[in-house]
Amino acid sequence: MTTLLTRLTLCFALFYSVNSAAYNEAMCILIKQEVQQYSNNKTSEKYRKAARDYKKNCNKPKQVLTQAKPLVKEPEPSVIVSQPQPNSVQPAPVIGANRRKNA
Repeated sequence: MTTLLTRLTLCFALFYSVNSAAYNEAMCILIKQEVQQYSNNKTSEKYRKAARDYKKNCNKPKQVLTQAKPLVKEPEPSVIVSQPQPNSVQPAPVIGANRRKNA
């Protein structure tokens, strides 16, 4: 279903873009995919038409104008103040436990 939709979209776009001297980059990508799809039978009309369109219109495709992305100024990182860590205290050995074992 999606391949049929893709083909119909491609045909529609090709039909209405005949007036342009060169295709944009996206159209060239689609035509190149079509050429690759039909490359198993290089004598077919579909392959020859796609190859001819690619050779004729996609040597140097037009660049699609894109809108410049707005510059986002990131806030400067704040200074992190580390607090002094308390020293760990080791428990004292239990003296009374050793006496009972020895006794």
